[in-house]
Amino acid sequence: MSIGPDMLIETAKLRALRFCWARVMEASGAAPQARAAHVHAFTSRRMMSVYDPHTNILRVTTAAFAAAIGGADAITTYPFTDAMGLPTPFARRLARNTQNVLLEECRLGHVTDPAGGAWFVEKLTQQLADKAWALLQEIETKGGIVASVQAGHLQALVAAVRAKRERAIATRREPITGVSDFPLLGAPLPDVAGARRATATHAGLAPVRWAAPFERLRHAAEAAASAPNVFFANLGTLASFGPRAQFARNLFAAGGVGAFGAETEHASRDAMIDALRESGARVVAICGTDAAYLEEAENAAQRLKAGGAKWVVIAGKPGEHETAFRAAGVDQFIFAGQDAIEALTQLHAALGVGQ
Repeated sequence: MSIGPDMLIETAKLRALRFCWARVMEASGAAPQARAAHVHAFTSRRMMSVYDPHTNILRVTTAAFAAAIGGADAITTYPFTDAMGLPTPFARRLARNTQNVLLEECRLGHVTDPAGGAWFVEKLTQQLADKAWALLQEIETKGGIVASVQAGHLQALVAAVRAKRERAIATRREPITGVSDFPLLGAPLPDVAGARRATATHAGLAPVRWAAPFERLRHAAEAAASAPNVFFANLGTLASFGPRAQFARNLFAAGGVGAFGAETEHASRDAMIDALRESGARVVAICGTDAAYLEEAENAAQRLKAGGAKWVVIAGKPGEHETAFRAAGVDQFIFAGQDAIEALTQLHAALGVGQ
């Protein structure tokens, strides 16, 4: 079983597996002493990221902890550089020591059922077991697992869940630390021992990594002839424009795009235009409060376009003023809950990344 970083869900998943396995063995006529499952848990590969790979150590630790308290009989912890390539001896040592610490210092192997009796875990376990059993029955009505795969039924079930998860990640409702949230541009990556062979696809069930769409954007930005940057045309004081400027800076960095003057207060519109020309940036982000946008955004957009900006972005939802903002020269709006992959792709096009 592959184990992800959500500790409670993964713990309940392993416990639910045992319930379902025992029921299948009972229905198959197995003796009571032969109904127990032997579970080998692997830390998930789809949760791993190339960028900010040291965060993978935390993901692997959490997954291994969940596997242990969920009752796994054997646990494999993948190295923190797994998404990058073959591990070095140092990466393998960290993966091994993760288990040693959990076993020897946390003493997880000294308790038979650490999660037993916890109401939330017990309830979630039962819910997962009920849902899994319903899916098993559905597959059986299709003629069994082989027939289900041959007909594409199982692939359709997986695709539906995957699409929902991909949407949550693209909109950053399910953040990936160091990739879609709080990325650190320019951070050096650890060494690997070599490239990994491509993973084979089985019956249309291709492996994925959740961070891959953001990583492709960031890699494209890093491969650009010159580092892409956005000039921040901030309205008002740092206290007022700061929250939206930080949001925009974080979003841009998820696509490998840097920020110029993200915390700069401009004394006047002329000073802002001078700073824009000095930066040489072709894309501008206007950041401020809703009140500041109503009073200044249209004039600022017009002046910025006249001052050399090729693409103007406003950090915030346009609402009923979108038409007026666009007429003044605003080209794009960024806000929480939108498809960040789509927004960053549009930004890349404005910056000339990949052209």
